[in-house]
Amino acid sequence: MADLFRLERSASWGDVLVGVEQLEEHVGLDEPGLARAFNGWLVEVIFPRLGAPPDEIPKGLTLKELTAMLAERIDSWNEELREESRQQGRQEGRQEGEAKALLRVLERRFGPVDQATRDRVAAADADLLLEWIDRSQTADSLAAVFSG
Repeated sequence: MADLFRLERSASWGDVLVGVEQLEEHVGLDEPGLARAFNGWLVEVIFPRLGAPPDEIPKGLTLKELTAMLAERIDSWNEELREESRQQGRQEGRQEGEAKALLRVLERRFGPVDQATRDRVAAADADLLLEWIDRSQTADSLAAVFSG
């Protein structure tokens, strides 16, 4: 039971690998039905939570085979997660830069910008920010930038 809780709380692929190894040790090969049930739970619940591509996990593996597969693929999955995090960080950085640029343009064209407008700009997605930046070039008022 402790192995299941440990796996449920795993925050990284390394944690999962250690948990699966411990689970394999405690379940043993003499209980194949139980091992298959644990395997199914790992593949259907734990792996997707950590971002494992479903097509990379063969169905019907034993815990021993699953442990070997994890050890083999863990580095590539971790690298994919790191790359996704970097891309997300870059996107968030671009959006923050666009929001900051828009606020600067608005202040120069229309004077001080109230907090509600600042909050609205901060909450906007990238496409909407670009639309507002375009409108800010020709709008005759702050309200006109956000209308439409």
